[in-house]
Amino acid sequence: MKGLQKTGAAALAGLVLYLCGCATIEPGVRPSGQELQAKARCSAEEERSDAALAALLKISPAQLERLRRQRAIDNHDLCVMPERYLQRALARLDNPKPDHPGEWASFRALQEADERGVVRPDGLLRGIAQRRAMLDRQADAAGPLELAGINAAGWTALGPGNIGGRVRAILAHPTLTNKLWAGSVSGGIWVSTDGGASWSPVNDFMGNLSITSLVMDPSDANKIYAATGEGFYNIDAKRGAGIFRSTDGGATWSQLSGTNPASGSQWYYVNRMAVHPSNGNILLAATGSGTYRSTDGGGVWTQVASGRALDVRFNPSDGNNAIVGRDNGQVLYSTNAGTSFTPVTLVSGAARVEVAYAASTASTAYAVVNAESVCSSCAYVYTSTDGGANWSYVSSPNHLSGQGWYNNTLWVDPTTPAHLIIGGLDLWRSTNSGASWTKISQWYSAPSSPHADHHTIVSAAGYNGSSNRKIYFGNDGGVYQAADITAVGLTSGWTALNNGLGVTQFYGGAGRAAAGGRIVGGTQDNGDLKWSGAGTNWSAIYGGDGGYSAADSADDNYLYGEYVYLAIHRSTNGGATASIICNGITEGYQHASWGCGTGGTTAANFIAPFILDPNNNNRMLAGAKSLWISDNVKASTPSWAIRKGVAGAGSSYYISAIAVAEGNPDIIWVGHNNGSVYYTTNGSAASPTWTQVTGLPLRMVLRFLIDKDDHNRVYVAFGGYSASNLWRSTNGGSTWTDIHGALPSVPVRSVLRHPSNSNWLYAGTEVGVFTSENGGGTWATTNDGPANVSVDELFWYDNTRLVAVTHGRGLFMTTVGSAGPAVPGAPTGVTASAGNTSVSVGFTPPASDGGAAIDNYRANCNPGSHNAIGAASPILVTGLGNGTAYTCTVEAHNSVGWGPPSAASNSVTPSGPTVQRAYVSAANGNDGNVNSSCQVSAPCRTFAAALPLVATGGEVLAMSSGDYGTANLLRSVALVGAPGQAVSLTASSGAAILFYSTDYDELIGCCSRVAVLYD
Repeated sequence: MKGLQKTGAAALAGLVLYLCGCATIEPGVRPSGQELQAKARCSAEEERSDAALAALLKISPAQLERLRRQRAIDNHDLCVMPERYLQRALARLDNPKPDHPGEWASFRALQEADERGVVRPDGLLRGIAQRRAMLDRQADAAGPLELAGINAAGWTALGPGNIGGRVRAILAHPTLTNKLWAGSVSGGIWVSTDGGASWSPVNDFMGNLSITSLVMDPSDANKIYAATGEGFYNIDAKRGAGIFRSTDGGATWSQLSGTNPASGSQWYYVNRMAVHPSNGNILLAATGSGTYRSTDGGGVWTQVASGRALDVRFNPSDGNNAIVGRDNGQVLYSTNAGTSFTPVTLVSGAARVEVAYAASTASTAYAVVNAESVCSSCAYVYTSTDGGANWSYVSSPNHLSGQGWYNNTLWVDPTTPAHLIIGGLDLWRSTNSGASWTKISQWYSAPSSPHADHHTIVSAAGYNGSSNRKIYFGNDGGVYQAADITAVGLTSGWTALNNGLGVTQFYGGAGRAAAGGRIVGGTQDNGDLKWSGAGTNWSAIYGGDGGYSAADSADDNYLYGEYVYLAIHRSTNGGATASIICNGITEGYQHASWGCGTGGTTAANFIAPFILDPNNNNRMLAGAKSLWISDNVKASTPSWAIRKGVAGAGSSYYISAIAVAEGNPDIIWVGHNNGSVYYTTNGSAASPTWTQVTGLPLRMVLRFLIDKDDHNRVYVAFGGYSASNLWRSTNGGSTWTDIHGALPSVPVRSVLRHPSNSNWLYAGTEVGVFTSENGGGTWATTNDGPANVSVDELFWYDNTRLVAVTHGRGLFMTTVGSAGPAVPGAPTGVTASAGNTSVSVGFTPPASDGGAAIDNYRANCNPGSHNAIGAASPILVTGLGNGTAYTCTVEAHNSVGWGPPSAASNSVTPSGPTVQRAYVSAANGNDGNVNSSCQVSAPCRTFAAALPLVATGGEVLAMSSGDYGTANLLRSVALVGAPGQAVSLTASSGAAILFYSTDYDELIGCCSRVAVLYD
């Protein structure tokens, strides 16, 4: 059938269908089908003729046919489709995805891995628990929280409230017809009590979890189970935390301890769950490692089938029957309530299988097989009439569009086994048990039609096939509804239910109020989006997946985003349109139209960093394997050049973070996937000199902060579920201090300082925003706003408003209170000079006095915490131990308090005079070695002195025992001090110190013993 053939799915698409921009919405309101026709790019002849249309699109007739089958479209669609979708659909012809998407490394996992490349199984839950413990400690402590000016209740959600994000699970309450739950892949569980008209998160504890399945105990509507961990091999798949249960209707949740991933990798990805229809204690879980069964409500689990399982169902009419959809073209069936399973191969060598029972007929079941690994346009529907033991081929709708491993869903009308809906890129409907199919959605017309990439289809409460035919759909654009599934058309009868469903997964964001007020952000699944400064509705700028973002700080008509692998694009009209500007970056994504040219090598991270120079809006820095810089990024065709080559021998050590010092464009810091960190102080040169720093973790570098008031003060944030992910240097990278402190052991994805107070810090982490008022000495958090969700970026909208960009809850903004005068910055250039039991500490005053005059400085020498206060450089620190090595720091003081310490000085060791030679004088002091005589030249003076004494070169000091106050000193003696004055000094080179003993001969002015000491 021609109608079926044109819907075929090629194995050429895979996940990157939505990477390529197919799964997006137009800026503003999507044109209707009629409006699209009015804007057709083709003549009537070109639409009718394959040869003419192929010539118009600059492809061959064979490619045209493949394109129609691959994208489930016809010639008319190609003529009216918005240009951005057409270009990406064309691009997929040249860039098929691998047949085994499991070979693609997860970018998020890379950011979460430790030095060994291992992601801690319980890392997220452990971080959530540490955050909760911090909140508990704060509640028990007296005094105000140190929130660095953030009002705990001051966060405002910016949305998007009209776009949503990837939803893999929907649950309808069986009797409360307006109550729904939706499970997002990184925004947790959301609830609606008005039929989807509005949504709210059920519990911030769940905010960072990937929800893949929601099921309810048929006998107790208060008992709900949530499976976590998206194990469908999409690039940004989120590892889960096992299974959670609520016993109060979804208000609170707790993890089933037996499913903690720390106990085994089988709980990393729980793809689907099922509850026995008449015994709520019997559960089945389809996981990445096999099928598991519990008979006590989730307390204890037993593996009942091996092999990766993606779907599982109990027969709603007979709980003894259960079926499992595998990843290899097989179905497993059970006739003993899941105690054991028998495999049945539907398509040998195929992949993901989705399954469903017909509730109205006890023995009927259906399966949809992703067979694209077998043939280029294969998706098969099978049916069983004996509960799953035997299966028959029904049809080949070929609707999966090359990505059946990612989006593949099946619904059977609970009132009749003849009425089916299948979902892939779009939705298709059958009323004759799958024998034929009608397309009922059009992905490129969202939100007038459901968004692309469907994951779940659920009947509304009370569905009866006649007076109630309402159905809910979960896809990459959130939740959609068909009020009457039998009456929908391609662009009619659909409603997007995303008001307040803030589950969009952002990777980055940027914007500045003074530049015009727009905010641009890059998202997973939904491309690059724009907020215009008010409300919660956003519009699309560019399709596919987004990533990092940038906005011109003076004119936000210039907005920047990226498609994957550093395919940077630019809008010059405030986001109305955008075009690729990365041609010349030979390590970027390879494609002539929407990549970085045909010469691209795709040698960059999936989400690759790029920034605008804060000193120059014409200069952009982009990280791939090398650091690329454009000095004319606003030109019609920007030019690019490498300013830093490959780091080390590892070709995959791609750049993961970049920063330029505000106030000095020559200072650039660059971090890599393997933790390598480099900086240059001549970054404007054609060939900058780069220095690698040491002493930091060997994990992925996620962010830098260079203090705008002190460029030697640098912060580096790292990935991994580790306890040392935030570091500070106060000497330009020579040494580093771990300031992670009480922060949870999770990736630190962003770090900012207050615009007027360098000690007020803000850290965006995997589990929310944390603040410090003392430069990272201590940390605090709240349970409001972007709480317990991954905050991928923080940026200042102006000098008082802070924006948090989250991967799963959209964007938030808060007004930060005035910092007032701050403590001074850190002094610089600290040097130490040793003396006898003392050190003289010199320094340069800090660049910033914090807004209040500096009145004192304090030098601190360690070990031993010796300190001294002075008004200026240098400061003498005394009372030190000779022979001990000391380093010293200096801090400045103003009316607010003491500022942060400087970088440590050089190491110095105080010392006193040491005895080189000792002599015993003759009776008359005629010691030729001493070369002195007892001739009287001056009267003796008595000292109550503590040794040692000091003399400058060529001088001789003499000290009387006090027995002979009238004794005369030796000739050429320099007197030091007054009678009775204590002296504690050090001999310098060339001096001699004579110590008189109390055993005097009666010879005036002569001593019986003399010790001569040299420095």
